Amino acid sequence: MTSVIIEREGAVAFVIMSGPALSLTMKEGLLKSLLTVAADEQVRAVVLPGSGRAFCVGQELAEHAALAKGPLARPVDGAAGPQPGDLLHRARPGFSG
Repeated sequence: MTSVIIEREGAVAFVIMSGPALSLTMKEGLLKSLLTVAADEQVRAVVLPGSGRAFCVGQELAEHAALAKGPLARPVDGAAGPQPGDLLHRARPGFSG
């Protein structure tokens, strides 16, 4: 199941997140999708809705807790690369949540 999909209505891109909470897979899909729409000059606005009966923008805590204790533990200070929020500081306006 795809956790993030892009839909377009004219110059508006909808980056739709489906799932009960933000998992690592969803965050990777969100970043990839936001980079895709940010590169599209036809997109003038981005809307970030959740889908499903009960979507929450909170973290998938069990998944993150396991990573923090496991062999793949790493700092969460942005050193791992670009984050979705980094795109909000681009010169082209129109991103909203």
